[in-house]
Amino acid sequence: MATLADMGLVAAINILTAFIFLVAFAILRLQPFNDRFVNLDFKSYLRFLNWMPETLKMHELELKIFVPMTFIAWAILVPVNWTNDTLQRQNVTYSEIDKLSISNIPLGSHKVTVGSIVPYFFHAARPSHTNYATIANILKPDKKLPSI
Repeated sequence: MATLADMGLVAAINILTAFIFLVAFAILRLQPFNDRFVNLDFKSYLRFLNWMPETLKMHELELKIFVPMTFIAWAILVPVNWTNDTLQRQNVTYSEIDKLSISNIPLGSHKVTVGSIVPYFFHAARPSHTNYATIANILKPDKKLPSI
């Protein structure tokens, strides 16, 4: 079972790695790729996070699809993972939260495919929902269809 110190170490490594990639993205984003010089304007590096606030805003359309996807994922994945007794049969120390993870599914079980299909479905459903909303907005009754 993972202790709080273990989880803190993993979180610190993830945060540090994310910060390193963010800084690398900020530096490489400002470099001209078609010239032979390096951007030495340090003021541009100080504003490298200007794009983040707009990126982190969750629009209403995204919220409308995110909440149902969360409930559907929990309704499918929690029973699939919880109903196994793999952790109980092995002589390992585990907590109740470990029963929700994929580690509670036995090796070679077909239930592992559920954990792969659900994220794939959501990956395909989000663009479909976004495209449907765009098309529905275009085809409102008060708007005329474009002539071909």
